[in-house]
Amino acid sequence: KLQKKEAMLALQELHDSGKISHESDFGSSLKQTLLDTKDPRLVSVDEHNLPSIWKDFVRKLKEQKKKEKADSERRKKELLKSAKDQFYKWLRDQLRTGELSLFK
Repeated sequence: KLQKKEAMLALQELHDSGKISHESDFGSSLKQTLLDTKDPRLVSVDEHNLPSIWKDFVRKLKEQKKKEKADSERRKKELLKSAKDQFYKWLRDQLRTGELSLFK
C-alpha cells in the first residue's frame, strides 16, 4: 500500500514537471521513462504492478480535474449571484433615497 502511494506521488511529480503525460498509454516507452528517472519510489515497484498503478494515477488525475472544473463552475455561479444581489441592493438604495428615479 505504502509503495503504491509513494509511486503515485512520484508519478504526480513527473506529471507536474511535464516529463510524462496522463494521455500516454502504458507502453514500453512510458515504462522506460519511468525507470530512467531512477526514482527509487518507481524503480522499487514490481514491474507487473506498474501498469495498474499508472491506471489508478490517470483515473485519480481525471477525477481531480473534473472536480476542479465543477468547483470552478460553482464559484462562477456564486460570484455572479453575489454581483447580482449587490447590484439589486444598490438599485433599491438609490431608488429609496431618491438618488435615482424610474419616473422623471
